[in-house]
Amino acid sequence: MLSLAEMLVLDIMMPGIDGVTVLKRLRSNGITTPALFLTAKTEIYQKIEGLDAGADDYIPKPFSTGELLARVRAMLRRKDNFTPDILTFGGLTLNCSTYELLYNERLQNLSGREFQIMEMLMQSPKMIVTAEQLITHIWGWDTSVDTSVIWVHISNIPKKLESLSSPVIIKFIRNAGYALEVKI
Repeated sequence: MLSLAEMLVLDIMMPGIDGVTVLKRLRSNGITTPALFLTAKTEIYQKIEGLDAGADDYIPKPFSTGELLARVRAMLRRKDNFTPDILTFGGLTLNCSTYELLYNERLQNLSGREFQIMEMLMQSPKMIVTAEQLITHIWGWDTSVDTSVIWVHISNIPKKLESLSSPVIIKFIRNAGYALEVKI
């Protein structure tokens, strides 16, 4: 028997609040449980909306029970390797689909490189990430990019965090790297 903690099956057309809104709220609160939409909404834009809201799969009605069960099994196999579209730390949210930072209902857009840096830092908050790890993650193993390039991209992020009034900061640890922390 599956429990709610293992996965979610939602319908878009639920009484009261729709399934897309429910899933967006769950994702914004850091809930990363795999989710599947099982719904009569079959238009392409509706599927896109559901997947962009954080669903891992979308099955239109009518559906085959065998296919539904196969997709559920596949989602549960991937559950331990699931990478959420929403990362949170210290009340700050990073939407990996839109490259937006959110804090107290205030949004700030990130450039592609800024996003890649924040994504890596938010995946391991409070842990030191070296400049070399960032370079390898962003530019690859065979790059000639210098660590000063990382500093240039990182230097823009604190301004954006400050504009959100976020308590999250990027701390530079001399001869080690960078870590996300919450200022006290």
